[in-house]
Amino acid sequence: MNPQTSNNPDYFDDPLVTTEGGQDASEDDLWFLPGPIEDEPDYLPPGPRAEPPETGVIDEWVNAEACCAARLATVAGRLGALDDRLLRGPEGWRHRLALIEAADLSWFAGDRVSSDRLALWMSMRLSGVQVDPED
Repeated sequence: MNPQTSNNPDYFDDPLVTTEGGQDASEDDLWFLPGPIEDEPDYLPPGPRAEPPETGVIDEWVNAEACCAARLATVAGRLGALDDRLLRGPEGWRHRLALIEAADLSWFAGDRVSSDRLALWMSMRLSGVQVDPED
């Protein structure tokens, strides 16, 4: 068996020609490189910011709650008194109050449904289904 010889010429010893005509490339001709850093404006923030400590948020909440504590206590007391009154009152008070609130909310939303129409709707619904109104 005869050893095979390579037909490829040896170009490894020749200098690599990178520009046409053997001219040296200037920095202006290298369009694919990014420009100098000094020329570009810096739009980035100055660095990562730490989140505010949780105790600061809690302190703000406590201060805001302290400003409203007296008013919140008054409202809670009035709601408790209303609930107690409704529990001790006649059977239809809660239902009537719910109808009044639904009518007021409908007027606020722009539907303008009166409490009488709501009561009529409730009576028609109850008579159609034959459900006990206490349920």
